[in-house]
Amino acid sequence: MPLDAARRHWVITGIVVIGSLAGAIYVGVTRHPTYTANSQMNVGQVGVPSAVSGSYVQAVQSLTITYSRAAESPLVLGPIARRMNVSTQGLSSRVSATPVPVSSIVSITADGPTGPEAVRLANAVAAQLIVFSGTLQRASPANKALVGKIAGSTARQSAAIRRLGEVERLYETDPSTQNGRRLDDARARVGAIRVHVRTLIASLQQLQESGSVGPALTVISPALSADSDKKSVLERLVAVALIAGLSVGTLIAVAMDAIRRRTVHAEAK
Repeated sequence: MPLDAARRHWVITGIVVIGSLAGAIYVGVTRHPTYTANSQMNVGQVGVPSAVSGSYVQAVQSLTITYSRAAESPLVLGPIARRMNVSTQGLSSRVSATPVPVSSIVSITADGPTGPEAVRLANAVAAQLIVFSGTLQRASPANKALVGKIAGSTARQSAAIRRLGEVERLYETDPSTQNGRRLDDARARVGAIRVHVRTLIASLQQLQESGSVGPALTVISPALSADSDKKSVLERLVAVALIAGLSVGTLIAVAMDAIRRRTVHAEAK
């Protein structure tokens, strides 16, 4: 039995386990940790009349999904990447945004090589998302012209989606850098128009029912500190090393038993 073999050759098994653990601890201690910071934003106005709160909440919860996608798009990350002198694609791998279920909260998470960098990036994305939201709000004045704007934006959305399909097919046949940029631009345009349309609809709905302005976007919990993954990664490395060390040590013990049996059998002959 493998366990019996491991017990008989416990010295070898122990050396392998200790070596694996030592390697894992060395890697975990010497690796540079990744830091993560979080900023939370609220979508919507305060003090919405109770008569319209139900439909307004539904519209706002829909917008949290839209704004979460926008936060990860080049429309928001592009200006930040230019200020940081990095690529938008590289920055997007460090940022994620998710809507908190059954709420009006958008949670923005950013990674960085240091705690302050992660904090700055999370807050920068939140600030840029507010700028992006303000641009959409200015494009949707609270008046009857919203209906016309929605119709026009919906038509542009359909055209943008068609154009995206054409660019996707072009990129499949010719995945060049230029076509890749065209694909990114087409996706960004579709995302921007979708955000625009949903913002217009939410603004129109609230305007018709309460006469107030459309949904606002505010930071309710800015990133103040960042968490390091050093401890969690070290724990995972130690767990994997322990399992791997026991497995390898046991295999060596079984192999040693097999060699010993063959030797004894050969001598007996």
